Amino acid sequence: MTNKIYAVVNTLDDAKPVVATLRDAGFSEDHIGVVCKNESVAESELPEADLTQTSQVGDSAKRGAAVGGATGLLAGLAAVAFPPAGIALGGAALAGITAAGAGVGTWSATMIGVSEQSPVLEEVNSAVEAGKVLIMAEGESGDDDSALKRVLRQIETNHSAALQSSGFIEA
Repeated sequence: MTNKIYAVVNTLDDAKPVVATLRDAGFSEDHIGVVCKNESVAESELPEADLTQTSQVGDSAKRGAAVGGATGLLAGLAAVAFPPAGIALGGAALAGITAAGAGVGTWSATMIGVSEQSPVLEEVNSAVEAGKVLIMAEGESGDDDSALKRVLRQIETNHSAALQSSGFIEA
């Protein structure tokens, strides 16, 4: 899971300098997302938020793989310990059942995660619904949070007139 920073501004024109600050700080297009209800983000040449930024799909898939894999492993151990119809099962069956469990867990958790809003959107949903523009940026996994917080402070200082709200979200 990666931590995120966000800023809410009134218009896409207000969002452009904030996105420029993020780019200058080293954020790639893949780690910046803009969400807007009333205007076209694509026409503004700003990076539009994708499904992984606006939902819980990534984190849900990881949790599903872990839980499904553990469940599959337990089912495989039970099948090896108590073989059905006297069929001897070995390590390959155990590995196959574990992999199948991980696959089913990932698939089912991903389907659930797609419908869940990201923590950032939950935080500022009313502002986005009111027509404001949300800019999100996420750090790389394992990045030092102080770098994210430093960029957030820079945005708050340099773009205070345009900001409606901003913050740091621990994922």
